Amino acid sequence: MAKKSHGKIPAWLAKRKRLWIAILFLMAIVAVLACIARFSLDAFLAGSDLRDRLSGKTAEKLNADGGYLPLSWQGLSVHSAGFEARSQRDKGLTRLLAERLDARCGIMDLWHGKVVIHHLTIGRLQAAYGGAAAKQITGDLPAHPELKAPDRRATPIKVDVQYTTVDSADILWGRKPETTGGLKNTAAILRTVDKDLDIEGKGGELRQSGLPALEISRFHLYYTKPRLLIKESSLAFSKDDHVSITGELTFGDKAGMKLELKCERSPVANFLPEDWRRKFRGKFSTRSSIAKVLSEESEVEASGVLDASGATLQGVDAQHKVALLTRKPQFERLAFSKLDGEYTFEKNKLEVRKFEAAVEGLFVVKGSFTVLRGEIDATLRLGVNPSVIEGIPGAREHVFTESADGYSWTPVKLGGPLKHPREDLSPRLLAAAKKKISQNFLGIASAPEKEIIGLLEALSSL
Repeated sequence: MAKKSHGKIPAWLAKRKRLWIAILFLMAIVAVLACIARFSLDAFLAGSDLRDRLSGKTAEKLNADGGYLPLSWQGLSVHSAGFEARSQRDKGLTRLLAERLDARCGIMDLWHGKVVIHHLTIGRLQAAYGGAAAKQITGDLPAHPELKAPDRRATPIKVDVQYTTVDSADILWGRKPETTGGLKNTAAILRTVDKDLDIEGKGGELRQSGLPALEISRFHLYYTKPRLLIKESSLAFSKDDHVSITGELTFGDKAGMKLELKCERSPVANFLPEDWRRKFRGKFSTRSSIAKVLSEESEVEASGVLDASGATLQGVDAQHKVALLTRKPQFERLAFSKLDGEYTFEKNKLEVRKFEAAVEGLFVVKGSFTVLRGEIDATLRLGVNPSVIEGIPGAREHVFTESADGYSWTPVKLGGPLKHPREDLSPRLLAAAKKKISQNFLGIASAPEKEIIGLLEALSSL
């Protein structure tokens, strides 16, 4: 009877078995080390030492006390529910809230006391510059972080943020309620360029006290300390117009701004009192230069050109009376074929030069005027179609004595309170009409002439 054969395991199979055992053992060791590393890293991030140092160095960058909520590691990202900064100074940053922070960074750099953030994501950012602006910050963080003073000590820790995405940002400014403004609900991408910052954004609104809101299409900024360059911006008051702003803002001891503003077919109504919005309608275009030293005492300086050609004027009391006086119903609704001029605004004084307003077939006005402390002072020349004045006794002989370019011309002075200015044309026409009528046979006015005298007296008393 043959013996059973218990063959030995081949040498090659034994070696492979030992290799798998070694690999499994190594994987177990790696898993244990990974757990230890993860626990150690979590403990390192959650601990107060790193957070305090990061808070202090971030506070130094912002020149305000600042603090992070606890840090945690998720995959290749470090997460914090938020960061807060506060300052007692009324100049510069007053308060900042950043919510839902996720930083994808080089993990190995942490062990060398260095934080290189390749991509920082901020869910919501609110930054206020000035006491009144700080009061407009809404909401709060889930908890109140411990704020650390700026850490100006030389330290091995370094924070380098290369790329930042902000889902929603409110950048607010203003020390007093009447000077507040800001960017609201805008999204932005920030890139680090050496020590500078390149910023691109879109959406949201630009607001400033006393002015209508502007919808933001896009903008491109570049910050190189201490200047913020506005390289491009595209905005609008409505869906049909376009506004662009370029220029720069300078921060620090010599803070100020120099901007170039361009508006194309923007609604005039946005800048008028409520009772004038139904009377004066149309759109305007402008190219303007704006400058201001950023202090409470300084005033805005501006200069440029304005064009509101195509605008209409109706519903003003004097228009109906002029329509009756001239027997021209077109005066009831004036459609300006030309309405433009050059302006400067300095030390609260508005000066308009090369002003021209024309209604085709009726009249043209040329000249200049100033507005200071609510008072207007205008020196104008009025040219009218001869048919406009042919029914007014004495108008051509004593008032509109010059003829040129198909119009009859006369100088006109306008002055007094801007809300109720007085002109000298109506009294002069009234005097001329009375003089002409007095030269009639027996010096007696006819019924139509009496009507004209009554209308001129009414215009003179407005």
